Amino acid sequence: MYNNNGTRLKKVTNAKAGQSIHNYGLAIDIVLLVDKDNNGIFEDVSWDTSADYDKDNVPEWSEAVTYFKKAGWAWGGDWKSFPDYPHLEKTFGHTWKSLNALYNSGKTFEETIDGKVYKWVNI
Repeated sequence: MYNNNGTRLKKVTNAKAGQSIHNYGLAIDIVLLVDKDNNGIFEDVSWDTSADYDKDNVPEWSEAVTYFKKAGWAWGGDWKSFPDYPHLEKTFGHTWKSLNALYNSGKTFEETIDGKVYKWVNI
């Protein structure tokens, strides 16, 4: 990860090209948007997993992660060897290896979510 000046900040992955669920469109990284003065405009971003901006005794990060987990997403913060707190993924039982094999073979896979069929294709 790099800042706007091109200075390396920290290592954020051990994955090489093709070894991330992100490469197949099944993972996202999140950041909290912060409205510091409650005017409806987000003035800042936060990766602080303990911040409780709305003072309800539940960190906002936990609220977001709980929402995604209820919808069947896996959270990178649960990983033991290399926790990735911003990372969420919904793999439908696939691994990066099985997705890479599908990609390399030109095959597709599809899933039905809430009655809609989604197809991932090799383009």
